[in-house]
Amino acid sequence: MKKDESVLDDEEKLGAELDAVLKIIEMTRGDRFVNRFKALGLNPKTDFAGGDWRNCDFSESDLADADFRNSRLFYADFKHALVDGADFRGAGDVHTAKIHLSHGWRDALFDDYQLVLIEAQVAKMRDYLDGQQPLRREEMTDKEWFFAIKACPSFVEAKLVLEQMEAAGHRLSPYAYSYVLDRAKRDHKRVDGWKVFNRFLDEGGEPDEALYTAGIGVAPDSQAALDLFNAMKMEMTERGAVPGERAYNMAISEQDDNFTIALGLFHDMKRRGVPVSRYTIYALFDACQSFANAVTALMEARQAGVDINDASFVKELSDTTRYPELSEWNIHMWQAEGLSHREVIARLVNRMLRDPFRREALEALGFQTIPPPSAAPR
Repeated sequence: MKKDESVLDDEEKLGAELDAVLKIIEMTRGDRFVNRFKALGLNPKTDFAGGDWRNCDFSESDLADADFRNSRLFYADFKHALVDGADFRGAGDVHTAKIHLSHGWRDALFDDYQLVLIEAQVAKMRDYLDGQQPLRREEMTDKEWFFAIKACPSFVEAKLVLEQMEAAGHRLSPYAYSYVLDRAKRDHKRVDGWKVFNRFLDEGGEPDEALYTAGIGVAPDSQAALDLFNAMKMEMTERGAVPGERAYNMAISEQDDNFTIALGLFHDMKRRGVPVSRYTIYALFDACQSFANAVTALMEARQAGVDINDASFVKELSDTTRYPELSEWNIHMWQAEGLSHREVIARLVNRMLRDPFRREALEALGFQTIPPPSAAPR
């Protein structure tokens, strides 16, 4: 059946429009992004709002009065751009966009927490605050300060924003400190994070569970982490409370040199009725120093009803160097022979573990028949 003539006309118009757009794109190849944007008949003053402009190069462009409200700006480049009067309110990731290197950014429109993030970039560039105060910081609420710290991409910037927050009168906020410590752990700044945590305590701050948990994550060693966890648990027990899953997971993960203590924390967690998840089992894997420990962690996962499937377990073994007696070569060779993940686990257990734990482990992992021992691994 032939198409209706009006449909054909619409298709021809659409085709002509697409051809024109493609021609403009081709003709402006190599031009700046904003110039190509304008060449397509779009207007920065009205058509940037709500857009996804991640990684776009706006450098040296005239963006006066442009509307970037509620847009995505992750690692967009505004270096030497003119942004007088531009509206960035609600835009995400402004702290990665180099807006502090643009011209006229102090005359643009921002949410207060965005201004603090940009000021942190300026302070980082100078390496000191230089007496300059963040704009409108006195008007910010605790929630806005917390949001600003949470958005910081690094420990250095989060610590700068925390200093600005306290200079504005919002002192010793445990949830703000907890995010600073989280950044310290992620950036491998444990020593600096531990100093920040102890400064909070020394100045009379009262840590909540989240801050205690973050403090455990930056403790200088496993014993300090355990002592801090026990102090938190004792304090919470006096109030009739129990540490949550995240606190237990952190404490377990930090026992990376004593699997026995990690396993004890795991059993205490179950005994107190704290929910166990796959994150708990992976924290237990973090504390393993041997293949036998890893098998124990997998057995505990099965007994707790946590789904750590055979493929995930074999991948955990392949991706780590914590098990010196395990050859990654064996796993690849056996998989090349066509063994399933389950058969690989059975062979590893049968070759590398001794009775009676070997038989107990195979039965606990659900193997109905026990594979006979084979030659020692290569």
